Amino acid sequence: MCGIFSGQTSHFNYHDFYLALQKINHRGPDSNQLISFDNNFFGHTRLSINDIEGGQQPILNEDKSIVAIVNGEFYNFEEIREKLIKEGHNFSTQSDSEILIHLYEKYSIECLNYLHGEFAFSLYDKNKKRWFCARDRMGIRPLLYYYSNNNLIFSSELKSILALPFIDKKLDLDSVWFSQHLQYLPKDKTLIKGINMLEPGSYLIFENNNLKTQSYWNLKNIKQQVFDFHEAKEKSKELIFEAMKKRIPKEVKWTSHLSGGIDSSIVTAIGAKEHNLNDAFTVQFTDQPLYDESMFAKETANFLGINLHVIPVSFNDILDNLPNAVYHGEGLSINGHLSAKYILNKEIKKNGFKVAFSGEGSDEIFMGYSHLKKDYLSSNSLTNFEQQYLTGFQISDGNTLNLDLIKNSLGFIPSWLEAKSSMAFKFQFLWHSKFKGNINPYESILKDLIGYSSPLKSSSGSWSEYCLSGYILKVLDDAQSAAHGLEGRLPFLDTDLVEFAFSLPDSIYFHNNIEKGLLREGFKNYLPELIINKTKQSFMSPPMNNYLNTTKFQNLKVILILMKPF
Repeated sequence: MCGIFSGQTSHFNYHDFYLALQKINHRGPDSNQLISFDNNFFGHTRLSINDIEGGQQPILNEDKSIVAIVNGEFYNFEEIREKLIKEGHNFSTQSDSEILIHLYEKYSIECLNYLHGEFAFSLYDKNKKRWFCARDRMGIRPLLYYYSNNNLIFSSELKSILALPFIDKKLDLDSVWFSQHLQYLPKDKTLIKGINMLEPGSYLIFENNNLKTQSYWNLKNIKQQVFDFHEAKEKSKELIFEAMKKRIPKEVKWTSHLSGGIDSSIVTAIGAKEHNLNDAFTVQFTDQPLYDESMFAKETANFLGINLHVIPVSFNDILDNLPNAVYHGEGLSINGHLSAKYILNKEIKKNGFKVAFSGEGSDEIFMGYSHLKKDYLSSNSLTNFEQQYLTGFQISDGNTLNLDLIKNSLGFIPSWLEAKSSMAFKFQFLWHSKFKGNINPYESILKDLIGYSSPLKSSSGSWSEYCLSGYILKVLDDAQSAAHGLEGRLPFLDTDLVEFAFSLPDSIYFHNNIEKGLLREGFKNYLPELIINKTKQSFMSPPMNNYLNTTKFQNLKVILILMKPF
């Protein structure tokens, strides 16, 4: 986890740009550096994990014609590095990041075919006067960009861009309007007009005063394969073990989030049994038992014989930490789990860990969400607990806005989209005309729903593009980890695993009409029976209804209103 801040501008002065770089210093508190040449600048804040002593950035090639900065990790870099050295490339560090410039020397833009991991990067080719930036396939690491009046700025977060004096600071009304219908932001936008988000699996090229973005990978393009249940189970298990192995850091302390669900439990179990993991962390919601999974996390920790750090989180804790969580999240949230993640990661870092593993992404590739089960089986397949816990959030609870465009185009409406539309139906009386955008959000999203091999893949793929990438990974995972100089690692979003799991026949995901049967069967000897058979419970904090009229909540409203947004 590091911070990227780079670009091309005639407005460069070291003082202003260094202050802007400091706005993302939390992402990389170990060191930072800012250099400039020919109206180009590179700023980097480093969280040192690989090659702690020598892996400073920016990174340059042998003749200094290529300059790059990287956020995140490239996996299997040792093998790539060894091949490049044999071909005559000279490395100056032991860092994984350095393979980027040498792969670019060899393959140019096609170097993306050889880069796998959780990454975003910014690279400048002096000879071609070309900027080349990219983001990992699933969008685990963010990359924002601003281009106006010959000013081109890249950053890991809004904060550093907004700190520059020549940047206009206006709400993007289309983004706001889109979010009022779908809860999430457009894939390529932020809340600020003119500051865009590079989409997952995409790259950006800027040369000859021309900027273009292009997709290099997409879930839609994964070729569908035929496997029986046993073959799929064994291959999935093999790939999960491999994904864990390649992510284990060698130089720093690491731990795992253990929510109590099967996904984080599998990650923790493999860590404990194969890689000497001794500690895991979980949240305990203290005010409403329905939302507390800590007893399940304790069951897993006891079964594995590891230390479980239980972090109690009350309504008061959620309110007290909400301003900081919102500041770092730079997005929209409808639940207090934003604060809970902030608190959890703060405690992890306080205990001396630099890397935390988690189970995000499993529900998307193994179709574990209740709304996906509803799409494939039927609403009758949902348990009473799922209905009680998720109605109004992931399952529609009544009337929706007009979704005829979606229904007529697809022949069905994904349950997650219907749920967000039912929320919008309830909130529409709050909408003010001055915040109305010039787009039809349902028309905008249509292109991201079509082109899949089945309705189930359409539901999961579109959810992955908007909720997973735009919210779970950006606002909840990356932002709330980076706030404390902590790096999250997500084995279930390993490229090989994603491409295999998303290629399977739909029926395999619901073997014997049970969701995530591949994981339940594959890991039944690694976890307690209680965890293997547990119904999916999304990570959410208790609703704040009972606290809306308290003095603390009213004071919080004042704090949020008075907070300086930029």
